[in-house]
Amino acid sequence: YLYILDSRPTPDNRMTYFIDGFDPENDTEAELSLGDTEDISYVDEDGQNVDVYDEKLFMAIETGEVQISEIYTSGDFGNMVSGFAPIVDGDEVVGVVGVDISVEEVMQAANRFGMVLLPLGLGACILFGLISVWLINRMVGKPIRALTDTSNAMANGAIDVDLSIDGHDEIGRLADSFKAMMANTSNQV
Repeated sequence: YLYILDSRPTPDNRMTYFIDGFDPENDTEAELSLGDTEDISYVDEDGQNVDVYDEKLFMAIETGEVQISEIYTSGDFGNMVSGFAPIVDGDEVVGVVGVDISVEEVMQAANRFGMVLLPLGLGACILFGLISVWLINRMVGKPIRALTDTSNAMANGAIDVDLSIDGHDEIGRLADSFKAMMANTSNQV
């Protein structure tokens, strides 16, 4: 719910609306028009004086700084939080933009977003996992299989085997040592 109020209450202690956000599909109350006013407080059925506006609205008017309320319960609307941003002309606060947000609606939107984000994150993890397995197999598995095949061939008596593994990592150094061992074995034979 979005609204803009004049920062100065009327002499009879009412707030004047510049703009009142209104959704005819969801709001049951009548739309307020430019210049409509609303009491700052009222007396409830128990005789208690009830403030219509959060004290943070008046703090925003007084300080000229953005204010955010605590979470509160608001009748038919459930748990709410309000924010107030002053409209400043020079050094004077001339109005306040107010927004009231339903905590339940925010949580529902966050849950919907999470339900969309969860499969995307899971899909990205699976894709990353598959790419990682493929890269590890290519960078580690393939050279190890070549070393194993060459070792088995030498164990079966073949001395003219070719090992084409190049690299500067641990597997490359192992392949260089294995090539030196194969050359030494060929020379001894």
